[in-house]
Amino acid sequence: MAIVAAATVGGYFLYNRDAEKASLADDGPHKLVAPQTVLDEYQKEPMSQDSFSGDLKEADKWGVKDAQKVDANYSTKDKSNPIAGKLLSFGGAYGEIEDPEKTLDAFFAHMKSETEKGDGETKLIGEPKVYKPAGLEGAVLKCQQGKGPMSAAEGGGPKELSLTLCAWSDHSTLGMTIPMEVADIMAGKTSSPDEAAALTARLREVVRVER
Repeated sequence: MAIVAAATVGGYFLYNRDAEKASLADDGPHKLVAPQTVLDEYQKEPMSQDSFSGDLKEADKWGVKDAQKVDANYSTKDKSNPIAGKLLSFGGAYGEIEDPEKTLDAFFAHMKSETEKGDGETKLIGEPKVYKPAGLEGAVLKCQQGKGPMSAAEGGGPKELSLTLCAWSDHSTLGMTIPMEVADIMAGKTSSPDEAAALTARLREVVRVER
């Protein structure tokens, strides 16, 4: 099911500094990896396109020095009940990040720009908001909901895809996720931003490892 929309989903530039940014702890150099299995149930799928929108030169512009890139698409499957499946698009870059919040905002600005260059059918709702799920020590995380056209609407299914984009930044890594459930997709529902943020924080603990 070609519903991974990370490369076409935009973001919105929100520059909102506060004192909390300065308190982000730097726990040393880390990198991002993409294991075959994450969160006990998601299995890596073959990549048809990059999940992480942007090349390494752009990552450098966002504030990721000496950036390296990671991409992976994951899914869960139940042959007895295909609609119970889940999808997870993950991408990111790692290197040296002096100002995690500035880097995160620059990433969302890039996503907004990419959306505006597109066909105009993909759009975001509101602005990215800060979330603080458990396990997010040393990072800032924001999520934003969006909508876009389905790649293939068949059998009276929805023609529009609703999703939640989350991204985090710390002193070594910048990562983004788009978690989706097939049942929600078919019903035209958007994943809960709180749940998406919590899943993103859990994934960060798995894919972020010491260098």
